[in-house]
Amino acid sequence: MLKSIAPFGLASALLLVSAVPVRATHHLWDFNEIFSNADGTVQFIELWNPTADPNEHLVSGFTVTTTSGSSFTIPSNLPPGVSEFKFLLLATAGYAALPNAATPDFIIPDNFLDVNGDTINYAGVTDVFTYGPGALPTDGSRSLNRDLSTGINNPTNFAGQVGTINLFVDMVPSVSKIGIVLLALIIVGVGIVARQRMRSATTPAHA
Repeated sequence: MLKSIAPFGLASALLLVSAVPVRATHHLWDFNEIFSNADGTVQFIELWNPTADPNEHLVSGFTVTTTSGSSFTIPSNLPPGVSEFKFLLLATAGYAALPNAATPDFIIPDNFLDVNGDTINYAGVTDVFTYGPGALPTDGSRSLNRDLSTGINNPTNFAGQVGTINLFVDMVPSVSKIGIVLLALIIVGVGIVARQRMRSATTPAHA
């Protein structure tokens, strides 16, 4: 009798489980990589979902805060059903303006991270990341990883776009172009003066 009931019970249980809708949520996002330049105008915070759960898109209304006093409330949800192993990129406008930057998913204020040490908190107690004085590089190239190691930055946004920035390269071109133009003008000016002096030296004096 028990043998005939058990398969029926198991099948019923599986049917009930499959009928339960998948719950969408927000709580699996972890801090993964952070970056700042020396004055805090170019910063990013990368979070990621390290699981195969595709329903971590309900992030709207949850905050990222720091012990230094910064706070950012995520204004909208992410695309549903595709968040497994995805990244989420928060960054300043200065970062977003760089030519090689991955497009941020959300813009945060300048100096959001304290370069002298801080604790970042996502959604209350969902995830907390602390780094001490001197841990966050500000050389314009390296970033700080969650395990407190450093390396060349490679932030990724939700769409999967990866962008590595180097402030010594990305912020110099406009200055270099101006410098080249000025140098060219100086060379031309020197050439004109030299020609005038040569003509004066070779022109015979009138009696």
